[in-house]
Amino acid sequence: MKQLSKIIILLSSLIAATAFAYPQESNRYMANYPYADGTNGPDFYAGALGGLTNYTGTAYYSDGTTASSSTQSGAMGFMGSVGVMFNQYVGIEAGYVRFGDLTTKYKAGRSTVEETDHFTAPMINIKGSFPFGNGFNLYGKLGFSSITAHSNLADLNDESYSGLNLAIGGGYYFTPNVEGTVEYFSSMINSKANTSFTPSIFGFGINIHV
Repeated sequence: MKQLSKIIILLSSLIAATAFAYPQESNRYMANYPYADGTNGPDFYAGALGGLTNYTGTAYYSDGTTASSSTQSGAMGFMGSVGVMFNQYVGIEAGYVRFGDLTTKYKAGRSTVEETDHFTAPMINIKGSFPFGNGFNLYGKLGFSSITAHSNLADLNDESYSGLNLAIGGGYYFTPNVEGTVEYFSSMINSKANTSFTPSIFGFGINIHV
């Protein structure tokens, strides 16, 4: 957690420094501002992203009897979001993510049980962006999510967790209204066994600006 705190402080400092060091008027993404009305904000947008899910850390199984280190990747996940950039550097975003399925096996008495879970989460993030010009920008996100684990086993109830979101990505404006993105998004959660468990998505998306 100390390393995570350092990353958060560094990201916040970088966003603040670039906002003061680079005036808005001299840092346009394109020949025009990347806002549909041609001004410097606020900029409202809606977006969608799809990509591969990865699970890392220590997996917690729903029966509470077994926990082990695991990594699983390859399942498709999806994310939708709406947001507003108050200027070129700082904004806020709300969204919903559906991570890909996670399949685990564990012992239950003399039997081996295979459980498939998927995780869903509404979320809210602060977004910091740095424009490079010619339509390109880098961005980072920091926020929180309320994650629910849904099991395929009928006798298991859904389980809820709180998550700390971290994301980094890049965007390119094909037009002032259409932005393509590539993003790595992760949400660090703690299970009832007090073990760290992190689902993440790496994928491609599109934002529509109005």
